[in-house]
Amino acid sequence: MKMARILQISIIIMLLLAVIIPLAILIPERLDLERPIEINSDEDFLKYDFITGEGTVTNPYLIEDRTIIDDGYGPITEVAIYVSNTTKYFVIRNCFIKDYSYGIIIGLNKENTAKIINNYLEDIDHTGIYCARANGTIIEGNVVTGGTFNGIYVLYCHNVSVNKNLCYEIGDGILLGLSHNTKVLENNCSFNSDLGIGQILSNYTEIHHNSIGMNRQENYSSAGIDIRGSYFTSIYNNSIVANGYYGITSFLSSFSFIESNNISYNSMIPGSIYGDGIFLEESHFNIIRLNLFEENGYGLNLLKSNNNSIYHNAFIQNGQRVLNQAIEENCTGNLWYEDFLLSGNHWQGWNTSLAYPIEGGFSEDLYPLDVNPVNFMLEIHQIRNSFKHDEKLDLLKNLSTKTINERNN
Repeated sequence: MKMARILQISIIIMLLLAVIIPLAILIPERLDLERPIEINSDEDFLKYDFITGEGTVTNPYLIEDRTIIDDGYGPITEVAIYVSNTTKYFVIRNCFIKDYSYGIIIGLNKENTAKIINNYLEDIDHTGIYCARANGTIIEGNVVTGGTFNGIYVLYCHNVSVNKNLCYEIGDGILLGLSHNTKVLENNCSFNSDLGIGQILSNYTEIHHNSIGMNRQENYSSAGIDIRGSYFTSIYNNSIVANGYYGITSFLSSFSFIESNNISYNSMIPGSIYGDGIFLEESHFNIIRLNLFEENGYGLNLLKSNNNSIYHNAFIQNGQRVLNQAIEENCTGNLWYEDFLLSGNHWQGWNTSLAYPIEGGFSEDLYPLDVNPVNFMLEIHQIRNSFKHDEKLDLLKNLSTKTINERNN
């Protein structure tokens, strides 16, 4: 009887060991995969055995292929990857980050040493990628989705490139603050609750070739592009379609160049006057040309904005379809035609033998055009319909589950 009891206990112990030993082997590996990364100096790069490279321009430190998920393992932290106070060259790429307050933060890094490339950040509560005082940083090819505030936030940085990123279903897609000479190129900022691209007190910014659509909120603040207190901004060849209230807003911003943009269907209520293609307030000496304004509330709305040049644009079925496609209030010196060529804008349905009256003031387009001067490679209705079908976004959402499964197998 005693021997049977001993045998029974031995079998139980063996079974327990069979479960505990594999777990003891696997848990440290999982903790390592999901452990947040914190680097506060050049020396800290050497603390992590998975970081390769030498920190040089030709062989930078690589933080890559990490899966960092806040699911109860490891120490509690708000930031998945944090790199600050460094002088070495480094690249953060191909990482999957989920369920953190901040995905990636870099700051106080030597100029032109940082690259953040091809990362996927999901369900980030505050900001996906936050870059502060790191001039010359390259942020390219990242996906940020499912957060409350910002997809990509660049603050106090100059000569930064923010290119080919996808920011969707968050608060603001891309936000720039006090950052000059920034290039924002070929990004897709769509389906966000507030802004597609925002810029505050930032000069000489290039916002080119971006897709910005369906950024809408149930109030009057949502916009495709929002510019505040900035000068010499270039907004060129963007698709700004079906945003909730405004296509482009400009407050206290002057000397901007707004050219060759598709600015259409920006309205809270389709077919209503509530929603403007471009709204300028106290913004002066801007050039607005070769843009398509179609089916917005007002195509162009100017308030207390003076000495702007508006010419060679196409206004199609904005406002009351023929009249009231543009408005200005408390403005002086705005010119609605090109004064050297004596050619103005195309107002669909208007008798071009007559000057076109601008609502709200005494301005007129003295030389309205018979022919639409805007020639887009993509048909406007094809672009509009593309926002009704989000199969690509569904694929991106499924990528998170696929990535987790692949890296855990």
